Amino acid sequence: MRVNLPHTVLVEDLLSEPDQKAREYGDIVAVGGDVTADSILRAYSRGIFPMAMLVGEPDDDPGADTTHDGSADTTHDGSADTTHDGSASMLAWWSPLARGVLPLGALKVSRSLAKSCRRFHVTVDRNFEQVLRACADPNRDGVWIEDDFLAAYRELHERGYAHSVESRTRSGALVGGLICVEQGGLVNGDSMFHWESDASKVALVALVRLLCAAPAATGLPTWLGGRLLDVQWTTDHLSSLGAVDLPRGDYVGLLPAALSAPPALAEFR
Repeated sequence: MRVNLPHTVLVEDLLSEPDQKAREYGDIVAVGGDVTADSILRAYSRGIFPMAMLVGEPDDDPGADTTHDGSADTTHDGSADTTHDGSASMLAWWSPLARGVLPLGALKVSRSLAKSCRRFHVTVDRNFEQVLRACADPNRDGVWIEDDFLAAYRELHERGYAHSVESRTRSGALVGGLICVEQGGLVNGDSMFHWESDASKVALVALVRLLCAAPAATGLPTWLGGRLLDVQWTTDHLSSLGAVDLPRGDYVGLLPAALSAPPALAEFR
């Protein structure tokens, strides 16, 4: 169960070099509070995201065992999340000192993945609820999407911020996908699932291609590819797909330019 706590900020300045507080709290910058559509938007626009963690285990590294297309298929999932196994947990707000981003032009598509891209076809926002439910399936390892997250994502989808990218067989059956939240040129990749091999990776490739086709955000470094695609923590698996780490201050410093761009996925609503 999750312990209810008032929202308490632990680290105020996310732009500065890690100070004593940052070294003490690591990737956690606040605890407690509520998960709502508005709190997610505010947090993402500041370089922060919510995720539950074990009470009394603040040093867990939730990104250590996760991939964008591995056993958990999510960027948030990991050992720190315990909300589905009955252990006591609390809501924490994270801003990794080493922030994972995927430069659009750096996406690495292997031969086998390219073959899978031809095997599946992709849709956008056709089955958001089904993709969200698949990502939140409590039978999966490390699931972090509880009822308050579900309600928040549904509202974000209704308001045009949250999107699903769906991988389908040629007959139209849903076999994988991802959910993301887009504010201007900032895209927070939140969760992925697959029921067939490579299906979530195909959705990621499609997302990158859609973002590449959109006008570039003015002010972002060209190496990012015109949009800021956040993957929270860079795992070995994400690195193999082209993800890299940015110091927290550098990532936060990019947010105003990213947020100022028009969204790329709005046309699919």
